[in-house]
Amino acid sequence: PYISVKPGFARYITVQGEPLEGNIVQTLWVPDGTPMEIVKAESPWPYLTVAYHEATAAERLPDVKGRQWKVEMKLSNDAKVGALGDYVTIHTTHPKQKIVQIPISGFVRPILAVTPPVGDYGDIELKEPLRKSVIVKNYATEPIKLTSVDTTMKGVQAKIEQLTEGREYTIRVTLDPSMGKGPFQGKLTLHTDSPKVPQLDVELKGTIL
Repeated sequence: PYISVKPGFARYITVQGEPLEGNIVQTLWVPDGTPMEIVKAESPWPYLTVAYHEATAAERLPDVKGRQWKVEMKLSNDAKVGALGDYVTIHTTHPKQKIVQIPISGFVRPILAVTPPVGDYGDIELKEPLRKSVIVKNYATEPIKLTSVDTTMKGVQAKIEQLTEGREYTIRVTLDPSMGKGPFQGKLTLHTDSPKVPQLDVELKGTIL
């Protein structure tokens, strides 16, 4: 490339809804001194804002001569939960390199992550009680306790087992033969002591043969 970028990538590991936003700054320059300006910066998502300006004296990399540009990429705390994978595209006036792409990667976690997200048990025979489990992890800054769990599904029982107080729990789920044969669909409702996520629903479904 004719244009150098430092660090040249951005990796975010954030939690949706937490106060802290992810801010990563890139420095762009032309090693051979060819004149270059940034004219536009494009973000792949509305929750990642991108701004640019020429570096001030205090912002300059000390070992780089010539003009330097700063590109500031800020990931909002309302970013969509899931994996991040795309590019920020920088448009320039360089005669031989009009576009610089900066790879974005990482993951936005929910405050409470449930594994598996859905209890899909498929086709099962229920001649005796079937025991399953759901893991709940807390990624918030502060501890969050699971206070209770309930369900309206007949023949389903759920119990909270603490692994790490305020951080990680297992929900022990038991399906009893009294559920009867045929498809079933319902949910577990988890209650917490946090105003951020006061309750969380986990879907359960399958078919009893």
